[in-house]
Amino acid sequence: MEPKPSRMHLQGQSAESSRQETELQHQQSHSSAIEFGTVEEMLRYDAAQVSPPATLAARLRDALANEPRRRPAWWRRWLPRRRKE
Repeated sequence: MEPKPSRMHLQGQSAESSRQETELQHQQSHSSAIEFGTVEEMLRYDAAQVSPPATLAARLRDALANEPRRRPAWWRRWLPRRRKE
């Protein structure tokens, strides 16, 4: 006949298993980390993962549509264009 495990022994095992699970989750979260060379790369990655709310996207689209067109650079206005032959 096997002796029954004591209550303290079971609590110790559950604490140990929860600690191991926490360590495993911690390791998994670190292994999925992505390193970026520049801030711009990080922002591009984030933009690809997250889309803005529909109302914000519509406001941005409207604001960009109402932007005045840029004038050509002064040197483009003064110098003639070369013709491709």
